[in-house]
Amino acid sequence: MATPLKIAFVIDRYFEFGGLQRDCLRMAVSCAEKGSEVTVITGNWLGDKPKNITIKEVDANAFTNPGKITRLEQAMESIRFEKPFDCIVGFKKMGGLDIYFAGDPCFAAKQNTQSFIKQLLPRYKKMLKKEAAVFGPESKTRILLIAHQEQDKFCHYYGTSEDRFHLLPPGIDKKRLVNEKFSQEDRHALRAEFNINKDDFLILQVGSSFRTKGVDRSITATASLPGRLKEKTKLIVVGAGDVAPYHAMASQLDLTENIIFPGPLKDVSRFYYSADLLLHPAVTENTGTAILEAMVCGLPILTTENCGYAGYVISAQAGGVCPMPYNQAAFNILLEGMLDSSKLDTWSKNGLHYSRTEDLYSMIDKATDIIIQSASAKST
Repeated sequence: MATPLKIAFVIDRYFEFGGLQRDCLRMAVSCAEKGSEVTVITGNWLGDKPKNITIKEVDANAFTNPGKITRLEQAMESIRFEKPFDCIVGFKKMGGLDIYFAGDPCFAAKQNTQSFIKQLLPRYKKMLKKEAAVFGPESKTRILLIAHQEQDKFCHYYGTSEDRFHLLPPGIDKKRLVNEKFSQEDRHALRAEFNINKDDFLILQVGSSFRTKGVDRSITATASLPGRLKEKTKLIVVGAGDVAPYHAMASQLDLTENIIFPGPLKDVSRFYYSADLLLHPAVTENTGTAILEAMVCGLPILTTENCGYAGYVISAQAGGVCPMPYNQAAFNILLEGMLDSSKLDTWSKNGLHYSRTEDLYSMIDKATDIIIQSASAKST
């Protein structure tokens, strides 16, 4: 019997409601199911632990994010010294990786837009050093890229060889979302649960980082709706985060009865099926998994151009995209126009058709193949 490949996955923290975290776990489980011996190295694990993988929680505490990544990197090196791996897959930028899953945008490109003073801060320099460890020309790390538009940025700032990139399709989890038995009665039941009338507009936002997902933008846009339309519009924000400042914001805008924060929920699909429109006006967003999840469930979308998956909304004609640079007034106008439009049903049908004819799903399978190929080549 052949010796199992030893593969390590490194992520700063795991919680079951994070998109990057779910991708990490799905890849780890997929590799284990194909016969590999899989270890996940993390600073914190919150959630169920699969039986077929080993979870190693390490001390990665530090005052800053770069400090935490350094501690995690040091722990990884220590574990690797005791137990060599055939392949190390990282979900944060750090040295020593065989493969990096690019869940974050190019920091150098973003940092270049900051003020000169900010660029001099130690935090920025450390983050650039971490990024260079992955993308620099001397690095041999292979890169799994789902936000294809970021490749040119990495190549521009670091001279990264194009043959190190593997461009992946999205990895929407059909099993988590598609519910062909979901009915109008189910839709009415969810609305009744949150005291939402059958003929109210229900707009939805999904994400566990309220600031970066632009929840304040969604609240502001809802507050801008005219008279009767605002009265009959409810915004539900599903995700984990500090809701206090957003409750205060809603109160100041006289929207207390219009905004609902149910917290992080496993069964998010029933919200996709019950809502009339998804809002995703992210401040920064490498991809935007919620955009495609909504499309798969037939929910029209209003997002911003900076989201990596915004192009799918345009290709599918499944909603609207607010151009960049972001303008709140323009976003407000788009929201009002979409709610007051007869096209919601058309956008829903377009999204469903697109999601049935395009590959929005195979990322995990293709990433697993690349990881196992890399591990096999290193083990021989």
